[in-house]
Amino acid sequence: MRILFVSLMLASACLYAQDQGIGNGCSNVMLKGNYGFTITGTRPIGPALVEQVVGMGVARYDGNGHFTQTGNSHGSVSGDYSGDGFGTYTVNANCSGTATLTLSGVGVTLNLWIVVVDQGKEVRLVVRTPVTPAGPVPAANLTIAIARKAGVSEIYSDQ
Repeated sequence: MRILFVSLMLASACLYAQDQGIGNGCSNVMLKGNYGFTITGTRPIGPALVEQVVGMGVARYDGNGHFTQTGNSHGSVSGDYSGDGFGTYTVNANCSGTATLTLSGVGVTLNLWIVVVDQGKEVRLVVRTPVTPAGPVPAANLTIAIARKAGVSEIYSDQ
């Protein structure tokens, strides 16, 4: 059921990207500059424990497949967390793609599905992993993020 939900969500985001007229011209260069993001969902916090989480931050994409981020989150059990991360991304011609995010100081690497929309002004992300050490836990990986390019203007379009 979870795979079906994520597949439908990713497919609808890809259709939205095509509706915006960017369905056949996307690449890594579409993501370049600072993007403010919010996250919401659930995450594993133990062998069979899951908590709700919300957060926000800024990611900087370099247009060449690498990014860094800094942000804050709040878990319903674990409380507040501030931290940085870094990763890589690949954007396909149809505006879908994948990313890998390593959270510094935590030792957690996340695999993400992404889709670029609105001519590179926005990127939507779905967390594919992690799973707990004991294996998959229902509702452990139901986290999404939406990032909007910060300071978009014709004059500063490379930021």
